[in-house]
Amino acid sequence: MAKVIPRPQLSFWENIYFVEIFKGLATTWGHAQKNLIKGDFPTRNYPDELPSLPRDYRARHRLMKRPDGTPRCVACFMCSTACPARCINIVAEESDRLDIEKRPAKFEIDLGAERIVAADRGEERIAIEIKTFASDSPITDYHAALGQFLNYRLALELNNIDRSLYLAIPTLIYEAFFQKEFLKISVERYQIKLIVYEPVSEVIEKWIN
Repeated sequence: MAKVIPRPQLSFWENIYFVEIFKGLATTWGHAQKNLIKGDFPTRNYPDELPSLPRDYRARHRLMKRPDGTPRCVACFMCSTACPARCINIVAEESDRLDIEKRPAKFEIDLGAERIVAADRGEERIAIEIKTFASDSPITDYHAALGQFLNYRLALELNNIDRSLYLAIPTLIYEAFFQKEFLKISVERYQIKLIVYEPVSEVIEKWIN
């Protein structure tokens, strides 16, 4: 049954709005005076000044799990359909539980999907393939990143685009995964230029040629 909420009765002064307008102006002027005196401006000059975001920031992409360890996702494809960057890839399969029809056989989130960034580094013109390595298998992510990197580099060569291609990877992945002997040989063999970045603070920590 719908709950009826009565409309509040306004006084004469509230109905003519003059008093409320002056109250709003007084609040605005109070904040402005406080900022001018203390010099503590809450406005941030983004993107020149980047915010310091915690690692558990709720806007970060993550796949939640049930208490038994299975993913909560029911492969409805709503998130992948609504995603403007098309960075979510889901492959569904039939669930073995009676209360759940489908589950994801494959769930990938790539914040750098369908995007290659062009920039300048001093006098060097560069292109950057950004990868997050967000899935549970770093080696699978590396295979996909390597294939895209080689194809991007070939496309730059065929179109006579004078840009050096870099592969951008998170700091944690570089320290924990890219130090393996196989990865070092692969990076050297395919002449992959790396950018190591911190995803939370969005700071580039290393350029590796």
